Amino acid sequence: MVVQQTGEEKAGKWVSERVNVQDEIRRAFGTEHASLTSIAVASDTDNTGETARAGFADLHFVGADASCDFPEILRR
Repeated sequence: MVVQQTGEEKAGKWVSERVNVQDEIRRAFGTEHASLTSIAVASDTDNTGETARAGFADLHFVGADASCDFPEILRR
């Protein structure tokens, strides 16, 4: 698991994240040649006993040097 956000600072706001999946594979497994077969995006509070509500939108994969912006036609 890779924690991207924690705490209440951004509660109630949309937050953008950009993650280099290849870098995360390298950190987790010590190699950049591992086969990625699935990815999970989740929000949980099982370690804190708190409650949380989360929404996820506009998840997409792009090249490391590519823009993360969706083309305007996809925003409609």
